[in-house]
Amino acid sequence: MKDEQYIQALYEEAVEQAADFAAYDEQRAEIAALHRHYAVQLGNILEIAPAETEEQIAVLTRKLAAVNVAQSMEPQARLQREVDRILDGSVRFSEEEYRHLIGCLAEFEELMDLPLYDILQNTAWQILQALHPQLERYELEGLLMEDIQQVLKKQSLG
Repeated sequence: MKDEQYIQALYEEAVEQAADFAAYDEQRAEIAALHRHYAVQLGNILEIAPAETEEQIAVLTRKLAAVNVAQSMEPQARLQREVDRILDGSVRFSEEEYRHLIGCLAEFEELMDLPLYDILQNTAWQILQALHPQLERYELEGLLMEDIQQVLKKQSLG
């Protein structure tokens, strides 16, 4: 009986992992396939039909995909995507990029206590320094804050 419970727990974990990796992204499809195979094999030991296992995985995958979509719309998830873009090296030191980051800083103002916000702000600061090397630190700080305030003002009017 104890062996069957252990196998049942392994089976449930394999089903969850197969669904999780399948819902996460395409790059993890191989890992999902391995977990799917593992779940089917454990299901066979427990006398669960492979079709039933596949159906459980499919249902769980749909649920996880729906959760992932809902989470991707949350402000913190959007902020994380911007920071990921910075960490990936996708940010160019340009006026256009600076304006984009200022817009993000204004958009995510309610999240300013998060370290992710600091990364965004520091990157905007570095770009501003590169664009205006002749300005003093206090002038740059004032310019950065002024730019953020202008965007916030435009957002509140528009």
